[in-house]
Amino acid sequence: NRQIKPTISYDYTSKHKQSNIPLFDTSDTIDSLVTYGSLLSGERYSGIDRIVNENDITLSLQASYIDSDIPNNSRLDFKIAQRYYGDNEVVSDIANTNFENRRGYSDIAASVEISLDDYERLTSRIAVQYDPKASKIKKNDLSIIYKHHPRAFVSVKHSDDNSSRTLNLNGAYPINNKMHLFGGIDKSLSSGIINKQTSGVAYEDCCWSARLAHFKEILDS
Repeated sequence: NRQIKPTISYDYTSKHKQSNIPLFDTSDTIDSLVTYGSLLSGERYSGIDRIVNENDITLSLQASYIDSDIPNNSRLDFKIAQRYYGDNEVVSDIANTNFENRRGYSDIAASVEISLDDYERLTSRIAVQYDPKASKIKKNDLSIIYKHHPRAFVSVKHSDDNSSRTLNLNGAYPINNKMHLFGGIDKSLSSGIINKQTSGVAYEDCCWSARLAHFKEILDS
């Protein structure tokens, strides 16, 4: 079965000066990381220190091929979206600045996810961020995920944003029905530096859970 879902959505949030509110961990993500989900959500900032103004129209399309022999099995899923801004001024995350100018449209976000087996245990996903003004792909991600069940999986992801390439590896493995090991590593292929490392053990019961983890991350100076 094939499903095609075109959508036009309109979002409005009034514009208010916010430069007198301190900035803690808020950062602008809409230009550096544009995804199908972020365009449909309308969120611009990663934190809560700024509320972005909106007078925007978002055009999106989702097309899926669903295997009729296996319920809820999507063998192929394609998504694409772009947002058009009705106000050329946006609430700024620059200290002591209320608004800044922006162009009238976002980058285009597109992705294709393919199930490589009958039960969606092995999937592959390609996502791109395309800049129509520069006529080039700003970022692309390629990932492969094998998921036997929520506590037994491995995922490999390669990202390229034209300035750097990174490889991300994550996984989990059950010791028994209640405990599992988990870990992850994020490495820059451009510099050879390991940006993040995670490892630990988790216990999950019907009523409570606990995790013991070790995190290591390189922070910008």
